[in-house]
Amino acid sequence: MCDARTLDTVVKEGFGARLAVLGPLEQSDLVGLNLTLDIHRVLIKDLDRTPGPHPYLEAKVAAGELGMSTGQGFSKWTPAEAAELRNRLNQYLVASARERVARQNKKV
Repeated sequence: MCDARTLDTVVKEGFGARLAVLGPLEQSDLVGLNLTLDIHRVLIKDLDRTPGPHPYLEAKVAAGELGMSTGQGFSKWTPAEAAELRNRLNQYLVASARERVARQNKKV
């Protein structure tokens, strides 16, 4: 458990920062649909009224369509496309971190 401010900080400085450059399905393909499915199996019943993971996600994983690692997930991925997305995400996160540090340094 954590308080609301901690949760907001985690979202803004954690996965929330990626949302400007990485959509939720790209995120799932990046981390792997098998990991996404495992997370859904554990958390979905506590976060939603849905009784479990979506059957479409379960079917993708059962078919071996695990995302970027296999070249097929919610989207098809060539190695070059996967590398470009990772690079774009990394550049965005580094720039965001630098901006945050610069803002903090101005406050001091």
